[in-house]
Amino acid sequence: MQTFPETFIFEGTKTDLEQMIGNAVPVKLAEYVAQSILEYIKDSLNKSIITTEKTYSELFLNKKNEQINII
Repeated sequence: MQTFPETFIFEGTKTDLEQMIGNAVPVKLAEYVAQSILEYIKDSLNKSIITTEKTYSELFLNKKNEQINII
């Protein structure tokens, strides 16, 4: 499950190595989590922009329709 770069050199006592491997964050897992968070943030921002644009458009069109109805 743990991933280390091909060039990584394991040095130390057996206990040190066991601790190093046990405490390591799997690189591929970290990449996946980071990518998922990034996609979530982008999706949330896009939804926010779309909602804002929709709200603005609705307000603008309602004001325009009110003006037309008055005349």
